[in-house]
Amino acid sequence: MNEYRVPELNVQNGVLKSLSFLFEYIGEMAKDYVYAVTPLLEDALIDRDQVHRQTAASVVKHIALGVVGLGCEDAMIHLLNLLYPNLFETSPHVIDRIVEAIEAVRMAVGPGVVMNYVWAGLFHPARKVRQPYWRLYNDAWPRSTGKMLLLDYQNVLIQSVLTERFSGAPPAHIDQTVSDFDGVIYHISTPETKTQILLSVHIRCFKDLVQYGAEQVLQREYEQFVVAPEAGYDFSV
Repeated sequence: MNEYRVPELNVQNGVLKSLSFLFEYIGEMAKDYVYAVTPLLEDALIDRDQVHRQTAASVVKHIALGVVGLGCEDAMIHLLNLLYPNLFETSPHVIDRIVEAIEAVRMAVGPGVVMNYVWAGLFHPARKVRQPYWRLYNDAWPRSTGKMLLLDYQNVLIQSVLTERFSGAPPAHIDQTVSDFDGVIYHISTPETKTQILLSVHIRCFKDLVQYGAEQVLQREYEQFVVAPEAGYDFSV
């Protein structure tokens, strides 16, 4: 990263390639370096050189795939904002790397956030503008069909509903995490058995939650999990 300060394109490209291989190799350990490397990638993604931006997009892709579910969504959204203008590049190689990076960011921050960028351009009057947006939409369709919903502020109400359902559990043994920006994950452990139960509720259940109530929907979705009332939890499925 220190060598990137050298004002020479070949040196900077070498640094970016090194970072790409590094983050591809270390996987989830990238979480410790995301915020340190973000300003470097910010500079690379707005460089005039196409190869610069292409290589930087590869770095973003490997970082995003490594930090899925690790709470680095703010940095990923910042990098997504810098990736998006490059969709309209002329070089097919650059476009391919940019699309791959956006797909990786979709894995990290959830389809709801990335699809909010996509809806805006699907029906643009210019065909050259519509084309990359439809490519992103068609790529997301087979991988995230159940989550391709409009990310509305009302959907976060599902979090408060679940929080009430777990109100009887000892707070020290609940680790509540908002994951993917489109669901809530709860890690529940009991001090005796140290067992953990992972529940994830996505916004596809939101309409059912409103219509049928939390108890019925959660029983339908998570019938295989059983939390015994005598264990101190005010929740059973």
